[in-house]
This record gives sequence, C-alpha cells and structure tokens, in this order.
Amino acid sequence: MGEENKGEKSKFNEASLKMIRIHEAQSIINRLRINMTGYDREMGKYNYEIAIQEHLSILAEVYGKMSDAEKKIANELENKMTMLLNKLPLKKQRLEQDNMGKRTIGYIDQLSWEILQREIFKLEKFGKEQLEVHGLSSFNQEQEEDWD
Repeated sequence: MGEENKGEKSKFNEASLKMIRIHEAQSIINRLRINMTGYDREMGKYNYEIAIQEHLSILAEVYGKMSDAEKKIANELENKMTMLLNKLPLKKQRLEQDNMGKRTIGYIDQLSWEILQREIFKLEKFGKEQLEVHGLSSFNQEQEEDWD
C-alpha cells in the first residue's frame, strides 16, 4: 500500500498555478473590456457579470494573505457587487409603437451603468492593490534596490 502521511509539509508549491489563475482571470477581464454590456452566449451572462466574477476570483487568490482589515474590505466589496447585480436594473425594456405595430426595445439604464462601472473600478483597484501588497503581481523594477 502507499506511505502514510506523517504530518510532513507538502513539497508541492501552488504558487505557479496561482499565478496562472490570476493571469487567466486578468486576460478574461481585458478581453471583456471591449464590450462590457455585451452578452456572452456560451457563459449565459453579460460581460460585466463575468468580469465581476473574475475580479472576485482574483481576490480569492490573494484572500489567504490578507489581513483581517483587508478581508473585511474584500467581503464588503463582494457583498456590494452581489447586491448590485441582483438589485440594480441595468438592462431595461420599453414598449414602443410605430406604424409597424408594437415592439419591445431593450436598452441600458445609464445611471445604473455609471454606478456599476464605479463599483467595478473600486473592485478592480482593490484587487490590484492586494496583488501588489502581497507580492502576487508582476515584478516591479522599483521593488529591487540593486536593479541595474
């Protein structure tokens, strides 16, 4: 049979996989920026919903390294984004009538979109700050004093 685990630390380091997950989430977000209000048929969601989920995934990757105060902010941001997605009427419809008859027109509520954009930016900014603070972002020349 196999060896028993005797409380030894794992020799496997997940850091490289964590960096891949962060990179993939950021790549998805960057692709979605082109049309944040577009609908992704494969995912069955609007692009802004996918982007928010990817931002939250990035926070989840760094969550274990956060201080209690940072975790509180992360939880508040997650709760706020969930509330906004559930309650904020971003996509609306109105009934219009012309000489061809009645038809339903879909449109984006501009005030709701502005609110959501501001909150997405706050989420993204906090996530990037956390990646920087906890050493999970790309190497910065300024971080190394002896860089030549």
